[in-house]
Amino acid sequence: MVVLPKNSNFSRGVGGGKKSWTIAHLTQQWSVHASIVAQNPNDLERHYAAGLALQMAGQSDNADEEYILFCREAECYHITITEACKYYSEIKEGMEGEGLIDEDVEYHNICGRIKLLKRYEKLKKDDKKIVNQMKAAGCSIS
Repeated sequence: MVVLPKNSNFSRGVGGGKKSWTIAHLTQQWSVHASIVAQNPNDLERHYAAGLALQMAGQSDNADEEYILFCREAECYHITITEACKYYSEIKEGMEGEGLIDEDVEYHNICGRIKLLKRYEKLKKDDKKIVNQMKAAGCSIS
């Protein structure tokens, strides 16, 4: 299980595009979250929406927790992180083909999802290395 240290930069550069966030952005993002939950309370996107809202509010540790939950659920839903990245990359490529980049917030959010999934995959690999090193050193892991 991936555990982030406090004050990690897991969520650095995720979502929102190039503009600074305002209270209006934060309010809108919580509305997006509420809409997702109302449609399907089990939708994995609820974690991304909550993470982004928390990040906008300056609560990066809480945002990271939501983003990790998003990554875990994306991995379960898509079977692997690689497949989840592929899914979001296809959406990104479609948006690029339609010219929907630059200031498009949803384009930046799709890119943010891909960044998170790749960071999560690296964290999982790093955690596995640490566990294997501890086992090799004779440590008991529970």
